[in-house]
Amino acid sequence: MKIIKKNSRLYDIMQVVILFGFGLYFIGVVVSGSVYRYVHERQVPVLLFSAAVFLLLGMLKLRQGNVFSLSVFSGSRTASGFFSLAVFAAALIGMLIMSGTPVRFSQFAYTDSIGGQSAVSSFNTLSSVGAADPAGSAFGAAEPSVTGEPSIADVSPIAGAPVTADTANPAMSEQKMQNSGAGIVMDSDTFASWLTELYTKPDAWVGKKITATGSVWKDGELFEKDEFALARMMMTCCAADMQPVGVLAQWNDVPTLTDGEWIEVTGTLSKKPYKNSFDPIIIVETIKKVDPPQREYIYP
Repeated sequence: MKIIKKNSRLYDIMQVVILFGFGLYFIGVVVSGSVYRYVHERQVPVLLFSAAVFLLLGMLKLRQGNVFSLSVFSGSRTASGFFSLAVFAAALIGMLIMSGTPVRFSQFAYTDSIGGQSAVSSFNTLSSVGAADPAGSAFGAAEPSVTGEPSIADVSPIAGAPVTADTANPAMSEQKMQNSGAGIVMDSDTFASWLTELYTKPDAWVGKKITATGSVWKDGELFEKDEFALARMMMTCCAADMQPVGVLAQWNDVPTLTDGEWIEVTGTLSKKPYKNSFDPIIIVETIKKVDPPQREYIYP
């Protein structure tokens, strides 16, 4: 009987610790901002609600342990319960260990992201919202390349960007996308919206000055020697659907750039022919290395 009571008390303690652990973890990632590495910002209220539920269950369990006798547990129930607790404990420990690990471009193969069925499906599904837009191949259901080689225009921009004019924040985007005398500015707030604009109406922006911030993504097989992609990771729902999006840039000193480094590009917009349409391309004038933004990902 003493062994059963000791096991039962340990079982209760582990339950309370795990419940409080999950609750405090969810609150911690929201407060620290690291939650945005894993889920879309609209999921934050759900996480906070989950944290409240975990904490409430933990408090109820703690109170229950003080009120009821521990001798009600049987040895067999405790044994199976310990295994279940071990699974949840392992998950919590894994989450804590991985909490500081962001997703990098190096974890994506460019050809997989561009030509992979998942990227194409995501693009076609999400871009169907704007199917009425008569824009060319940039946001329509793109036909696969005749040669079978994935290309930017097949699922433009860069990874079949799941963005349309409807999915961006209209009020904020319209205000911040005003083309002032200083030219176009693609920052964390307007990156996705400008991609939509540039790929659906490339002719309207040819010759305009642009300043854009993003991460360098090079691919020697698909890009010309003087080209690279100025990219950002876009998250539609969670890290599982995250994929790179961006715009091509042309610069003579591409070999001096490092994959994954953050830069601010200043240049002039042009367009590059592909099939029966054109893709936008930045003719780079200057490049400045910058620190990664607080939120490295963008959210449509």
